[in-house]
Amino acid sequence: MNVSKKSLKIYQVPIQTKAQIVLEYYEFGMPIIESLADAKFAIIDEFADRMINMCDKEHNVDSDFFFQLCLEPKEVDELRKFLSKHKKFIFKYIISQDEFVNSHIYQLYLQYIPHKLTEVEKSIFLDAYINMIANLRGSVISNEKRKKLEEHLRINRF
Repeated sequence: MNVSKKSLKIYQVPIQTKAQIVLEYYEFGMPIIESLADAKFAIIDEFADRMINMCDKEHNVDSDFFFQLCLEPKEVDELRKFLSKHKKFIFKYIISQDEFVNSHIYQLYLQYIPHKLTEVEKSIFLDAYINMIANLRGSVISNEKRKKLEEHLRINRF
């Protein structure tokens, strides 16, 4: 694939997989809206996982995030549009859950469209991201990342 023609389409979840996810999340007796919301989040999460797994990454221990995706400018623009399009849904979904679902989608929001997030959205996405980091790497590392990200995002400053 020509580098200048890279697109987010290579990370999209195939229709067969989307259908399978919808069927997996459908629970008899559960409101269809909830089942569809769970499935939609799972599909977006799968998209984020595909990006994280398929993209080249730069790792820097001192960075705000554990890695930076190596994306072409066109991909960054497409990602920002994608994230903006789904922001309201993702935010409503994560605050409606009893606990945060581990997902790389939170990092993508904080990294690529922080300027489009309200202070509350930044705080919630940060809490979700830090929760995932704590689950994966422990609380000492997650606390270090939280401090750096709060400074970078200019939130929770007193």
